Amino acid sequence: MNRRTLSLTGLGTTAAASSSAAQAVRVPPPSNLEQALPSALPGPAPGTNLPRLWWFFQIQPEPMPEHLIGLDSVYYLREHLAVQSKTPGAVTPQAMAEYIRCYCCTDTIHAACEDYRAAATIDLDMDRADDALGRKIQAPVLALWGAKGTVGQIWDVLATWRSKAASQVTGRALPCGHLLPEEAAEEVLAEFRAFFEI
Repeated sequence: MNRRTLSLTGLGTTAAASSSAAQAVRVPPPSNLEQALPSALPGPAPGTNLPRLWWFFQIQPEPMPEHLIGLDSVYYLREHLAVQSKTPGAVTPQAMAEYIRCYCCTDTIHAACEDYRAAATIDLDMDRADDALGRKIQAPVLALWGAKGTVGQIWDVLATWRSKAASQVTGRALPCGHLLPEEAAEEVLAEFRAFFEI
């Protein structure tokens, strides 16, 4: 195993990536290698409310989002994933059954909402504090996002990560929506192998 393989500390999604970035600037190298799926970005840009409905809904104070999601969590999850995926059939019936098994309980729904809430509050506070102190991610960064999703359409993903890193930032849009592992599994695996030199 090489240095990059041993240094991995985080894989995340858009909502989780803010906290991953904050963690990465606080952990000394070489253990702060950062990998984000899709990449970490600030809160939603103005004028992007409709494509990001989930984001605005799940950041509301508890218990409202948890209660409403819990009324029909299977429906909510299916619709959420259907909107985020731009590749019909990418989420297989077996994968959907596992998502439902894991997601559709009170504690998981609450945790998912808390993750969105953190991205809209403390993660942004930590980002601003890191920026003010000049803290940067020291390890190489690989950012991947879906070309058919809203992330790359709203933000300059590589520029966002480069502003947070003192090291090399690479990445690209993959031919999919927001669900990279389901929609572009081979491309994700190839990017990982190249990045981690395996």
